Amino acid sequence: MHLRFWAGLLDRGAYTGRDPRRVRCDYDLVLWRGVLDRAFPGGRATARADGERWGRTYAHQVVTRVNALRNRVAHHEPLVAGYPLPGQRGPDGRERRRTAAEGFGDLLRLAGMIDRDLRGLLLATSAVPRVLDRRPRPHDLRRRVAPLRPGIVRSSEP
Repeated sequence: MHLRFWAGLLDRGAYTGRDPRRVRCDYDLVLWRGVLDRAFPGGRATARADGERWGRTYAHQVVTRVNALRNRVAHHEPLVAGYPLPGQRGPDGRERRRTAAEGFGDLLRLAGMIDRDLRGLLLATSAVPRVLDRRPRPHDLRRRVAPLRPGIVRSSEP
């Protein structure tokens, strides 16, 4: 199943049907308690490690953030300046962004929620931490130029 499907299942629910038979589907009551919470056996420990309360909302937030990262990576979009969280804005009205390192942390959270050993395996075998240590910063991307002769410009990058 796609991550977007899981994000939808972990949402709080919505209304279905038409008046006069329009009803609210409470996913917290109907799906989460006793069913979906069991899909994340490591969720309680992961949330506790983050200093958060374990529940549907925490799981939804993590899955939604990982899905946003997955979409950016799948579309080959740059992560150097971070990536936006769709539909989320900060107190200043600007869109909220996550860094690549925060995205990898979210991926590790989700892995730990699904299987405690999976998180350890990813940490032990992934090249992502090494790449993040060497990653370019936005200010490193400015091209330096040196003039060849007046009016002609050449890039000094190899």
